[in-house]
Amino acid sequence: MRKVTVPELAEALHTVTRLLGRTDGQTISTWAELGNEDRLRSAMAINAIMRDSTRTAEELHNLWLQIKVSMGWKYGPVYNLGKLEHPCIISFDRLPTEEKLKDEIWLFLTELFRPYMQLEEK
Repeated sequence: MRKVTVPELAEALHTVTRLLGRTDGQTISTWAELGNEDRLRSAMAINAIMRDSTRTAEELHNLWLQIKVSMGWKYGPVYNLGKLEHPCIISFDRLPTEEKLKDEIWLFLTELFRPYMQLEEK
């Protein structure tokens, strides 16, 4: 079996997230529609999980939150790319269960693929 690269797994996990949808009802962009910063954020999440298999869903959300806020995003009741607003820019404990589940899925699937991963050499 060939090895799976981080970008390939990132695309697969994004597709799973997209299929689950957003709790605010808005459509999530396809992988092809994503900008480089969002693709990089996905790869960073996978690499973080690969470095620490004890990472929790809350820690993964906090990593995402830190990256989004550093890029100028803020809380908004619905996703708004133009205003850089996102309804998930809140603490993990305030997230809807469905959103918490997405972080759990990322952790689970990344761990599932761990034996088949081709990681970049540093």
